Amino acid sequence: MNTLQKLNKSWISHLEGLEIIILPSGLVVAFLLAYLDILELPIGAGLTLILSFAFAILHQLAVYNLVHCPKCDNNLAKFKSGKNIPIKQLYNGFEKCTPCKHCGWTPSKGV
Repeated sequence: MNTLQKLNKSWISHLEGLEIIILPSGLVVAFLLAYLDILELPIGAGLTLILSFAFAILHQLAVYNLVHCPKCDNNLAKFKSGKNIPIKQLYNGFEKCTPCKHCGWTPSKGV
């Protein structure tokens, strides 16, 4: 079981998936709408980019502000110094269920 699942925040990883899916599929839809003269291509492509960027921002805000240790309430996505953990390193840690850097809590131990 990974850390986000244990904390009931697995929806955060789905935001990243939406961000990745929206960009190519939105551009295809924008081309289709432009071909059918429903919406101009620059407008459709612009809306797609804005939507994808919005999901990217939501993902970053969620992962770095909402993932807290249930035992000590410290942020699991930050180093002890307060700096953000790089996203790849963070998700690898979540998959491996690395302990909290402040109190040592791990998802396998529970609350």
